[in-house]
Amino acid sequence: MRLGLGGLFGVAAAAVLLAAVPAPAGAMTGGNLVVGGDGETAPGPEWTAQSGGLVRQLYGRGGYPGPVLIGGGTFAGGAYLLHGPNGVPVSVVRQTIALGADDVAAIDTGTVRGRLSAFLGGYNAQQDRTGVVAEWRDADGATLLRQELQPVLPAERGNVTGFVARRAEDAVPVGTRSVLVTVTATLVTAPQHDGYVDDIAVHLIGIPRMESAFSAPSAPVGRPTVLTLTVRNSEDVEAKPAWRLTQDLPAGLTVASQPLRTDCAGATVRADSPSRVSVTGATGAGDVACSVRVPVVPARAGTFVVRAADATVDGLHAPAADATLRAVDPAPAPDPAGPPAATDAVGSAARTRPAAPVPEPPVARTADRRPLRVAVAAPARVRAGGRARLAVRVTNRTAATVRGARICVVLPRGVRLAAGARPCVPVAALGPRAARRRTFAVRLERRAPATLRVRARATAPGRVAATAVRGVRVERPA
Repeated sequence: MRLGLGGLFGVAAAAVLLAAVPAPAGAMTGGNLVVGGDGETAPGPEWTAQSGGLVRQLYGRGGYPGPVLIGGGTFAGGAYLLHGPNGVPVSVVRQTIALGADDVAAIDTGTVRGRLSAFLGGYNAQQDRTGVVAEWRDADGATLLRQELQPVLPAERGNVTGFVARRAEDAVPVGTRSVLVTVTATLVTAPQHDGYVDDIAVHLIGIPRMESAFSAPSAPVGRPTVLTLTVRNSEDVEAKPAWRLTQDLPAGLTVASQPLRTDCAGATVRADSPSRVSVTGATGAGDVACSVRVPVVPARAGTFVVRAADATVDGLHAPAADATLRAVDPAPAPDPAGPPAATDAVGSAARTRPAAPVPEPPVARTADRRPLRVAVAAPARVRAGGRARLAVRVTNRTAATVRGARICVVLPRGVRLAAGARPCVPVAALGPRAARRRTFAVRLERRAPATLRVRARATAPGRVAATAVRGVRVERPA
């Protein structure tokens, strides 16, 4: 048992939580839906105490630990941690999260995942513990999904004081209307409670979507064209668990060659047969999209449809549309002898005159494959813990208006968007040779000096994406 003033301070600083008040609902922006789960403010009426309550305690005071991780390192735990009141054997507190209309609409499409996370810990070999449960419920209060973060016991901590990050992530069932979060703190070694918890969070996260498209609407029979399979991250641009996709090709359309090319980091791509392609991979934080280029060859003239119904996905949303290719017979080769000569008949004699020259067909110009140019500007040096603004400029390099363009920033670990900022923003119709500028506010959370690479990406429907990279030097705070 640890002796000191920390437990007394915690009880004085935060009373047991009372009253059942639904927490404010959050929009589908990836924000934390739990209110008061980090201890930075005294726990309030958003929590209901079934027994005992929660107490907040300053890190590093009265023998309590700092925000240290078992195995090394720290986490951004702020100034306070949470634990059960001293002397109370079992404390149970609950918070009900009422989901907003936008969240409900997204959930009912079947494209949303729910993530429960927290940092859980304890003191040396003591058995005090705290666990967290989230129950995803329908309109009648029936539980459709249950997620649980088990307490961190001394054996897992190696009898060392500190925290372990816990997380559970699952597809949110259609029909979910609320989330009930329950925190249970159990005191084993009285009187001071050393079952710690911090940063309790519930996030709604979109599921990446698979898309398929041909590089051109038509291709000659017997000649390769490219089928592109794209995995597009949801707008929250959060990291996603491992996914897998398999696409079957229609009869008469086969894979032309291997190995298949991909820009999906760490992905495994293979052709299981001439008519089937499989890809396994994962989506990292900040990744907007990645793709697999599959060279395919049509064996006959006709229309080939790569059907969304023939795609098998795990951890992805199935394609919303089919991809169609029209295969045409190749044009006949020209006669090397040239066209026959023309003759004029005069009486019984004939004289030969040269045939009129055949005009050359116009040369088809290749379309500009990169009509967008993107540049990113950022401060060369930023203090750790400071804020900065990224300026991204996208230019239309063509003589035609580009519509439906978006600018996205891809941030490395240790850099976060400011509250309320979105990683992707739309761009209005971009006229010929016109440019648009968008700014993104970011916060540097990294504490150690390093050079971070920030990427900006511009995309438009049917266009090849443009990407720019900028290095930002993070320096120690003054």
